[in-house]
Amino acid sequence: EYTTCTGLATNSGGAFTKSSIFEIHSAGMGLNKIVMGKPATAGNANGFPSTLATCVQAKDAGWSAGVMYPNAAASWIKTVQSLSWPV
Repeated sequence: EYTTCTGLATNSGGAFTKSSIFEIHSAGMGLNKIVMGKPATAGNANGFPSTLATCVQAKDAGWSAGVMYPNAAASWIKTVQSLSWPV
């Protein structure tokens, strides 16, 4: 369901249809209010993209709310941030 960037950003499919970022936006929610979140480890999820940083490229299409990643190591957070909202 949310195991790929496509599933997170544009087409959730499966049991949770219409729940990706841009599908929620199509239903009327602002792109600045929809947070992308995935667990940082496989043990905390049924599946996750290997690199959340590539998924945050949805910002190029107007999404701007940010990401959450519980239990992530500082190095992983730095990687995601560097490819999305560099400081």
